[in-house]
Amino acid sequence: MVKAGLALGGNLGDTVALLQTASRLLDEHPEIGVLNVSRNYTTSPVGAAAGSRFVNSAILIETSLAAEALLDVCQRIEHEAGRVREIHWGPRTLDIDLIFFGSEILETERLIIPHPACWYRRFVLDPLCDVAAGLRHPVLNQTFAQLRDRLRRRPLTVSLGQLSHARQQQLHPLLAEYDVIEVAGEDLAATLILIDRPLTSRSRQQFGELYEQDLPGSFDAHLKDVLNAALDEPRPYADS
Repeated sequence: MVKAGLALGGNLGDTVALLQTASRLLDEHPEIGVLNVSRNYTTSPVGAAAGSRFVNSAILIETSLAAEALLDVCQRIEHEAGRVREIHWGPRTLDIDLIFFGSEILETERLIIPHPACWYRRFVLDPLCDVAAGLRHPVLNQTFAQLRDRLRRRPLTVSLGQLSHARQQQLHPLLAEYDVIEVAGEDLAATLILIDRPLTSRSRQQFGELYEQDLPGSFDAHLKDVLNAALDEPRPYADS
């Protein structure tokens, strides 16, 4: 049996009821056992098309399934909840992400584990710390509590890594919008390293494409999404 962490969220319909149903359906599966369920949190949407505030939670399970078989189960539950994948990072009834699967490191066309963005997303880390605070990210070798706590520091120190000095200067007006951020150039001791932490070959390729674009808009939008996800303070959901 392998312990795995799932992050759940949604902002369409009765999200709290859908989160409860997802937990029940997971636990009813003959090869999955639910070990712990987090509180529900309300969080700010990430991405221009994401819609209203989300409700997020996390579930710690144990399973005898392989990782991609577990993904199949999660996607069936999403489908039963009315999930429609029309807009990337758009509003959704239910989203279930596989964050970690034991100590496994995997990259396929369908699945990357550990989840490549979990380390800077408070809407993932805060619920996950309710159920798996002491478990370690198998790539970064920090506990999920340590990853969450480093994002709580103020000012939040960020590194722009391998970007040219000229490109960094172009980004200063954007970064100045966040009065709780300080920029550390290429300092690898920075709390949040935005560029030097592409954890998979796919994300390296995607980041590389963003760097090379003549127009900075796509990278700027990506940077704002990263910062907003790192800085947002999830709030316990009142009715959870």
